[in-house]
Amino acid sequence: MFTIISLGLTPFVEVIGAVPAGLALHMQPFEAALWSVTGNIIEIIVLLSLLEPLERVVWVQNLRCHLRLPPVVIRLLVRYGLPFIAVFGPLVGMFIMLPAARLLGFPRRQLAMAAIGGSVVFTTLYVSAMAWLVRF
Repeated sequence: MFTIISLGLTPFVEVIGAVPAGLALHMQPFEAALWSVTGNIIEIIVLLSLLEPLERVVWVQNLRCHLRLPPVVIRLLVRYGLPFIAVFGPLVGMFIMLPAARLLGFPRRQLAMAAIGGSVVFTTLYVSAMAWLVRF
C-alpha cells in the first residue's frame, strides 16, 4: 500500500508506474487504482500549496509579466485550458502541468479540481486496460 502511494507521489512515475507496480504486487485492480490515485491527489495538494509562496517571489512575478501570448492562444486557454489539464496532466505529469498552469494564471481551486478529476478518470481507464491485459 505505502509503496503504491509513494510511487503515485513520485515525479514522472505517478499513476502510469504505480498501477502496474500494484498489479505486480498481486493487488486487485481496484486497490491498485485507489492507492495510486491517493498518492496522486496528495501530490496535487502538496504541489499547489508549495506553489503559492513561490508565486510571491519577484522573479516569478516578472516572468508572468513578460509572458506575452497571442490573443488566439489566450482564447484557446480560456476555453479549453482546464479540460486540457484534466486530459494531459496525468500523461505528462502533474509536476510539469501544475506550475505551468499557475504561471499562465489559472485559478488554484479550478486547477485542483481539473487535475484531480483528470487523475481519477485517467486512472480508471488505465486500470481497466491493465486489468484486461493482465487477464490475457
